[in-house]
Amino acid sequence: DPDGTITNYQWTKISGPTAGSITNPTSAIATATGLVQGTYNFQLEVTDNNGATATDVMNVTVFGPGVPPNQAPSVQAGPDQNLTLPLNTTTLSGSATDPDGNIISYQWTKIAGPANVLINNPATAITSITNLVQGIYKFELKATDNNGSFARDTMQVNVSTPVPPNQRPSANAGKDINIYLPANFTPISGSATDADGSVVSFNWSMISGPSQYFFDNTTNAVTSVSNLQQGTYEVELTVLDNKGASGKDTLMIYVGSSRTSPEEVIRIFPNPVQEDLSIEISTSRTGRELAITLYGAKGEIILRKEVKDLQSIQKENINMDQYAKGEYFLSISSKGERPFSQKIIKL
Repeated sequence: DPDGTITNYQWTKISGPTAGSITNPTSAIATATGLVQGTYNFQLEVTDNNGATATDVMNVTVFGPGVPPNQAPSVQAGPDQNLTLPLNTTTLSGSATDPDGNIISYQWTKIAGPANVLINNPATAITSITNLVQGIYKFELKATDNNGSFARDTMQVNVSTPVPPNQRPSANAGKDINIYLPANFTPISGSATDADGSVVSFNWSMISGPSQYFFDNTTNAVTSVSNLQQGTYEVELTVLDNKGASGKDTLMIYVGSSRTSPEEVIRIFPNPVQEDLSIEISTSRTGRELAITLYGAKGEIILRKEVKDLQSIQKENINMDQYAKGEYFLSISSKGERPFSQKIIKL
């Protein structure tokens, strides 16, 4: 018993000649005595500590003098089957042979699985079953020969619901970007979602524009493009989900000629820098809000400062001493205006 103990055994003769009796019928091992020629069927019923019962039947054939013992038949219930709804019917194809006689009866029985399944012709070797629902069914085929011996075999039918088709992931390459020379760098930040799985890879590629450019990394969602020249670049982001479906999106990078304006002058010094980086903005367009953003070489945001109510001469400092040596990029932007960008070298 998988979840308890067996508390009672009971042997019973359910068919056969009148003569013959069972000694110790409440023991697991009993003795049948006084048997005469013929075929007997004995049933064992067991009960567990929770009152649940199970039964099994075995047969004993007694031959007269000089008569060879009957050989039991051999039965095959057929291979296991897998079905996907809405298909809810199938055929059970059983067979049986008897080496010293013939098969006189078949019996199909459902021994496990959801209720309400219909076995249309349970007394034939081949029959159809209908009204299947999602679940795992087990069917038993019992074959009996002309001397009363029988054999059993089981097969399984797995019924599953249909798997919905995979949905493509959705890629977002980010908003279009405008920069002016001598700034020839920009970070790009992509993202992706997958409604029925997960995004497993990103890939950036240049599909049109000037031939001069350099991706810091093409397989990160967030990266940067540098070494740009004046012109229009079209950048494509391709993403793959965990089932191999792809999604794509593009963004445009517009690189304008050097911007010179009497309204605003921006000075970044010293560059290269070891400790403090100074930013000086001289402008006639005061009262605006500025965002000063420092990016790493891979396009990740290192620092962001917001300046409200811009003065005619605005000075800001960034302590670069805390950062590792290498290339950084500084962006100064105001809502509704094209940003100013410049590469920073940290010594």
